[in-house]
Amino acid sequence: MRYFVGINFPAVAVMELLRIQQLLSDSQLCTGTWVKPDNLHVTLLFLGNLTKDELESTEHALSVVSPSPFFTQLE
Repeated sequence: MRYFVGINFPAVAVMELLRIQQLLSDSQLCTGTWVKPDNLHVTLLFLGNLTKDELESTEHALSVVSPSPFFTQLE
């Protein structure tokens, strides 16, 4: 299985992204399959395929991380 480290969007951001997806879909400017709301995220690091031991080690390392809230602007 392929793994990654990511950040989920707050609900208000998901709603705005869904609104934009709908506008783009309606205008037919973009075609294809849209990401489902539950899968919307920002990938920070793609880890690829991990063994069970690598996954457990990664999960442990990430469990001690305590990030501070932050704000960003997408343009």
